[in-house]
Amino acid sequence: MSKREDDFYLPSYVNIELTNHCNMRCIICPHGHNLVKDKGYMEFDVYKKIIDELWECKEFNPDRVNLVGVGESLLHPQFIDMANYLKKTNYVRDLVTNAYFLTPDKSDEIIVTEALDIIEISFDTMKEEFEKFKGGKIYQTVMNNIEYFIKKNKKIQVRIVFIQYDMEMENLIISQELKSKFSSPLVFFTGFNVSSWRGTLELSFLSDEARKKVEQKLRDTPVNKKCSNGANLGMFSWDGTLRSCYLDYNRQHIFGNVKDSNTIDLLLSDERKQFVDNIYDGKPWENFICKDCLSPYNAANQELVLETANERIKAEGSMWEVMKEMKYLQKKDH
Repeated sequence: MSKREDDFYLPSYVNIELTNHCNMRCIICPHGHNLVKDKGYMEFDVYKKIIDELWECKEFNPDRVNLVGVGESLLHPQFIDMANYLKKTNYVRDLVTNAYFLTPDKSDEIIVTEALDIIEISFDTMKEEFEKFKGGKIYQTVMNNIEYFIKKNKKIQVRIVFIQYDMEMENLIISQELKSKFSSPLVFFTGFNVSSWRGTLELSFLSDEARKKVEQKLRDTPVNKKCSNGANLGMFSWDGTLRSCYLDYNRQHIFGNVKDSNTIDLLLSDERKQFVDNIYDGKPWENFICKDCLSPYNAANQELVLETANERIKAEGSMWEVMKEMKYLQKKDH
């Protein structure tokens, strides 16, 4: 028997994984360690079913819907149609991308159709970092794609996300050259730390000091908080399954499949409610998928740096929560 009202369990954020294929093998990601199994692309009918059933529930009003999973969403051949189908909901629409396929033609499609509200681009402050941690000689291609999008874009918020490999946000330095290349009132920069992906990544590529910081617990016990990677997120995988967590990239803990059930019913299933309760009540270890995850212990104190043309802001909290608090994201009316 659930101890809370249904609206407590409806997530603030929704991720829809259009694909778990990726063109890159970043060593800060499971793809770089060949850990992602059973790959595919979401069927358009499955995608529409998720969107339609979320929108039909008037009690459901997420802060944003993210077209992201463990893959590169722009690989999906129907990406533009999928992004534009989401427009009917008035939800804030976000894409996370490595920008390799954000070609001039794709950028023009996104900009002309206003397919997105926000685009988050994973990048690095230096070419050497990019090639070491993300791999491949594609830095200039990605740089050119980002520059083109920013130059042409007039409405979509652009967030450039830099991973801080030493785990010290205060050390994040964004060169004047990059600021100049990416100059726009719609652009801002975010620093973020490395994740161990629930303890599943071998982190030998980091310095000993940085690895200790990744694995460090900032408190002895979890706080009463709905972790934004799982309990406060509806994470729909490419195959239609609702999985427990963004970091559960091989779908080890799922609550069902939208092909067989109503989307809202899955979010409010007894099993998912218990999953959320365990996290919020400070007992994440009762969820087997959470046992080796540090998020319940440090998510509330994730240090971030936000930088715009006018100011540099250091803040604490999950990326999504901080961005919402800083009012860069404007929740749309249902």
